[in-house]
Amino acid sequence: MPNTTDMTTQERAAGAGERFLRGYAIAARLGVPLLCACVAAIPWVDGGVRSPVMATMPMLLLLVGWMLGRRAMAGVGIFFIAEVCFYWFVDSGGWRSFEMPLRAPQGWAAAWLAVIFLGGFVAWFLVGNRAAGFVEQAQRQQPQAHANLSIADNERIFRNVTDNVPGMLAYWDADLRCRFANKAFFDWFGKTREEMAGIALPAMLGPVLYAVSEPYVQAVLRGQRQVFERTVTKFSGGIGHLQVNYMPDFDDLHRVIGFFTYVADVTVQKQSEEAQRIAATAFESHEAMMITDANEVILQVNRAFTQATGYTAQDAVGQTPRILKSGRHDAQFYEAMWRSIAATGTWEGEIWDRRKNGELYPNWLHITAVKGAGGVVTHYVGAQFDITSRKAAEAEITQLAYVDALTGLPNRRIMLDRLRLALAASTRSGHTGALMFVDLDNFKSLNDSHGHDKGDLLLQQVAERLSVCVREIDTVTRFGGDEFVVMLERLSADAGEARAQAAGVGAKILAALGEPYDLDGLAHCSTPSIGIALFRDRKYDINQILKQADVAMYRAKAAGRNTMRFFDDDA
Repeated sequence: MPNTTDMTTQERAAGAGERFLRGYAIAARLGVPLLCACVAAIPWVDGGVRSPVMATMPMLLLLVGWMLGRRAMAGVGIFFIAEVCFYWFVDSGGWRSFEMPLRAPQGWAAAWLAVIFLGGFVAWFLVGNRAAGFVEQAQRQQPQAHANLSIADNERIFRNVTDNVPGMLAYWDADLRCRFANKAFFDWFGKTREEMAGIALPAMLGPVLYAVSEPYVQAVLRGQRQVFERTVTKFSGGIGHLQVNYMPDFDDLHRVIGFFTYVADVTVQKQSEEAQRIAATAFESHEAMMITDANEVILQVNRAFTQATGYTAQDAVGQTPRILKSGRHDAQFYEAMWRSIAATGTWEGEIWDRRKNGELYPNWLHITAVKGAGGVVTHYVGAQFDITSRKAAEAEITQLAYVDALTGLPNRRIMLDRLRLALAASTRSGHTGALMFVDLDNFKSLNDSHGHDKGDLLLQQVAERLSVCVREIDTVTRFGGDEFVVMLERLSADAGEARAQAAGVGAKILAALGEPYDLDGLAHCSTPSIGIALFRDRKYDINQILKQADVAMYRAKAAGRNTMRFFDDDA
């Protein structure tokens, strides 16, 4: 490739040659007509026209010569010399008989004028020959200079284009020697342009990679284009995914003289495709998922969403999540949700939604804001779990932990918690509370004679009757077996009035439980024994109050059953 200085010199030489050619062309165009005019005027200046033919013939011949070229001009010049000699001979007195006396001769002026113009013509002719030779040489050199410029420009343009191609481009001859490679090729394999020049393909790829590539190389040398993908280790150490194209190069006889290699680095594309596959798989998970734009318009939902809500993709896309609104949450709930999303980019919590069929169901919802350039929110992704079954399981666990499975009443654990709270409330308010132990008389004989199923029916009906006898703020529990506990809260602050209020409830219980029972066709009568302990402050702890009520209950049994006793009756 020529350097910059050589190219500049050639450009200047070509420009000078072009300027000379233009000047010479202008001089030739002006010189020939002027010469013709002068030659045509000689017979008149010489002293008269002896013949019209003699006057016009030089000009006509010069014009013909001008059209035919410089060589014809030589013949015209010979004729011109002969004419001048003839005029000189006539003017010297010879051959007067040939003279046509139109005008008197003017002597030697015409001869000198003819010599001057003849000399100018000869000089023009000779100089023109020499200049023409120079011009022809310049014209021969000019295309070569332009060719050199064109080759240099083309090579520079080709190099710039191939170095900016988004891929690796190279050419290998039939001997598998590198004849050309672009910058991307150098960068991938970590080689310089000089190192790549003439390098053998097996040496560049290495034995392992070349062994894998050799079938494709042999195929392209047979004239078959090859396209394949390859996962390789980059010179920098990373893993790259390549799409390789081998394209054969044919000569005029359709023989393969080499092949082009175009290798596209599709690592980013492969990673993107893999990420999309993972995202698509994750999106079609068991979670109901929804994607909206920044204006909360639904763009996409998955199959789990359709199964959970009843809304198909056609139903949901273009709508907003408000189609799921249950009406169980107020405006403050949603305002707090969006404040959390704006501040942290996420929100998570329990929410009630409405299915397409109108059924309400609990959801555990997780909303994530997707942000683009500049931190601007572009999308929202919502993942929700239908927690209906979980809520049912929690309720069942609660039932087992806090509720008596047979009667549905709160169990012993609930009673102890509520008694603790009642003691604290009584201390603050000064109100009195009462704890009543209710034990069924002769319950064991029913189980022994009629079976446990009859005993269970009795316990269930006793629980129903006890619940009717108390207020909503009071608590009825089953402690176990045939033993029930009733806690009365917010009785009078006066001890006497509180005692009377507790006695009134006890009387109602005695009357209610004393009514006959229908135990699935078995008529049965049962009576209770009731022990009552009053409390008003933290003077006694929970265990002491329970023990007092239990002692009072045994006193009632000892008194003949079907009665009630207060713990302080004997005090």
